[in-house]
Parts: sequence; C-alpha cells; structure tokens
Amino acid sequence: MGTDDRRPTTDDRSDPDPVRLASADLNWTKATASNGTGGNCLEVAQLPNHHVAVRDSKHPEQQYLIFTQPEFSAFVDGAKAGEFDTFTRRL
Repeated sequence: MGTDDRRPTTDDRSDPDPVRLASADLNWTKATASNGTGGNCLEVAQLPNHHVAVRDSKHPEQQYLIFTQPEFSAFVDGAKAGEFDTFTRRL
C-alpha cells in the first residue's frame, strides 16, 4: 500500500497530447454547410483513441487540437443550441 496504482488511460488529461498522428494520416471531414464560406472552416477527424482532432482548413499544415469525445460533443451541442451566436460577426 502507499503506492499509486492509478494506470494512465487515453482519457488522462494530465497527458496534453494523448495521440499525435500526422495530419495526412487522418480522415478529415468538414461540414457540407461550409461550402462557399471562403475557406473559413474547421475540419475534424476521429483519432484511434476516440479523441477528436480539430484543425483550421486554411492551414492544414499547422498542428491540430485534440479533444475528448465528451468535450467535443459538449461543444457541438452548445453550437446547435446557439450558445456561441454572440461570437458570430455578420459581414
């Protein structure tokens, strides 16, 4: 006793980079609604550990962000509910 028996998991947030694959190795998807937006899009890809990668479609060579599935789902749910509408700037 007295030892830490905790085993790291893919959801362990103490590891800021649980899986890092080359962007070219991922199957990136962007929303069909993003067509005609002038390239102002996000692309997402499912990682092998069930995390979600997010990148800027204008700069695919740059690093992508990694979110857990619950974090990404919360963001999508919030976007659908209009929680981020105040950040939208109309041109």
